[in-house]
Amino acid sequence: MKSSFILLFFLITTFIYSAEVKEFNLDLPGSKTDETRYVTTMSVDDVIKHLKKKGTTAYTMTSFDAPGVYVVNIKSTNPKTKWDSMNIYTYQKKTNIFIIPR
Repeated sequence: MKSSFILLFFLITTFIYSAEVKEFNLDLPGSKTDETRYVTTMSVDDVIKHLKKKGTTAYTMTSFDAPGVYVVNIKSTNPKTKWDSMNIYTYQKKTNIFIIPR
């Protein structure tokens, strides 16, 4: 019984974190945790690859790497997007996406 509960919990959390959210005209991997915050099981680099694959191309990118934290800031160069910039960062082994709307 205990092992089936653990398996069910694992499957549910995997589904939640592997979902895709359509916000700000972006296909964001993961799930929404707040109005402009998302969490995913992907790495920062995989999130960037995912965004490129989904057609998000008009942006500039800068990164910051410090002990325990890796941050990539993406700034939209298209004034028609609903988002101005986003931070994709890994902290405490979780990858988070923070959208800054226009």
